[in-house]
Amino acid sequence: MSNSDCFSDIGYKHPNGDAAENFLSQIQLLSLGPKCATRGTALHEIGHALGLSHEHNRLDRDYFVQIAPRNVRPGRIGEFYRKAELEWFEVPYDVGSIMHYSARTFAREGANAMLPVDANFHQTMGQRGDMSFYDAKVLNSAYCLGKCENKPTLNCQNSGYANPNDCSRCLCPKGFTGRLCEAVDSGEFCPPFEVTAKDEWRSLSFHSAGNCSWLVRTEAPNHRVEFRIKYLKMKVYPHGICDDDYVEVKYKDDFGLSGARFCYYGPGLRYLDGSTISDTDRILVRYQGDGGSFEIEHRQTRVDEEESFAWL
Repeated sequence: MSNSDCFSDIGYKHPNGDAAENFLSQIQLLSLGPKCATRGTALHEIGHALGLSHEHNRLDRDYFVQIAPRNVRPGRIGEFYRKAELEWFEVPYDVGSIMHYSARTFAREGANAMLPVDANFHQTMGQRGDMSFYDAKVLNSAYCLGKCENKPTLNCQNSGYANPNDCSRCLCPKGFTGRLCEAVDSGEFCPPFEVTAKDEWRSLSFHSAGNCSWLVRTEAPNHRVEFRIKYLKMKVYPHGICDDDYVEVKYKDDFGLSGARFCYYGPGLRYLDGSTISDTDRILVRYQGDGGSFEIEHRQTRVDEEESFAWL
């Protein structure tokens, strides 16, 4: 159905309020109004229909985002409550989930209702380009549970997991491919996809249309990758969130998580002026665009183990 709003129940709701014996044969109401008939919004509402709740309603959200109640529109603070009853199938919190609100969703004019703890994710939070890897994993866990239970165990790499439609292969995060997600998935016309970070700053850049991935690894053990954005020229998004054209850097210790996306570099984004140090000795850089360009500088830096885990 369609009216002026976008909405869907979270999971199937019987008209009488009872659980249907055969819910798969029932009709689920979902509305996409004229202002929200986009692919990303449709995926968000379909996610609700299949049972996904908003990511920022998770109990562990305060480790990843900060809510500013005074900046929330009157009557909308309930959108930001944490909910103990949600089921997430042991999938980690993902700021880049398609079920996550942006900073300005239900915010007062000119204000941010919510900000990521890691400021690099400001242009990632609220993306509506596609479902994240972990969005899909939650649904696979809910609807395909046990499909690979009696099959040989796969040693999936880089946060991959057994594909319920083919238990002999792994499902891989974007940027990786292969039966076990062991290889970097880079485009046909992309530069070499394995890069070594050395002691001096080195440049990684691309100036064309394409979908490319690079795995940057430190040359020496017991080091981390330090990187900084040197130059960006991408499609300008009026809402300031990177949906389709962007460069993404995955620098956490879980490559299944959405990385920090960058698509605009200018006034108001001063946090890009500094550098960031990875959790491990590797980062994955992904670019997808229709003709933009970027330059990232990287080097290896030594980090004592005690210092690198001090935030815990």
